[in-house]
Amino acid sequence: MTTMKRPQTENARHMVALSGETDFNGWRDAARRLALNDVPPQSVDWRVGTTDELFACGTPLPDAPAGRQFTVPREFVERAEAVICHSDPERFAVLYRLLWRLRRNHDLLRIASDTDVIRLQRMEKSVRRDIHKMRAFVRFVEIGEGDDVRYAAWFEPEHFIVERNAPFLSAASQACI
Repeated sequence: MTTMKRPQTENARHMVALSGETDFNGWRDAARRLALNDVPPQSVDWRVGTTDELFACGTPLPDAPAGRQFTVPREFVERAEAVICHSDPERFAVLYRLLWRLRRNHDLLRIASDTDVIRLQRMEKSVRRDIHKMRAFVRFVEIGEGDDVRYAAWFEPEHFIVERNAPFLSAASQACI
């Protein structure tokens, strides 16, 4: 995770560059530091990759203030780990907005009519459905003969779930042998 610096202004923006599409640890670290410094969601731009694009700039991420902390429901963390795999480029912002709001309202995830909660549920459901489809419908086929036998499969997911499914697929491929 890297940040670029630009002159401080009243409308200072923080640009967070995550190391990959599913960089949950990078998102969590940045989100915690931003929230502890009371940086509102509308002041954060989330990106994947480097921030060395032409004119890409933002104020550096602040350090977490000593002695300050907050908690969110474990359910949010578990759901955020799934939603981080969604293909919607706004997922990081949605998750941070929910985290921001959860600091003051721990029951937020129980408000079924809240637009952010609805979006979280839809993204989580879509990721879980994609994971299920990959596990249920991918079939390995034998390629080659004798000592050159290999197993191959193909599945094109909608979301960034391959890494999350790797342990399952590894076990499934071993079962084919």
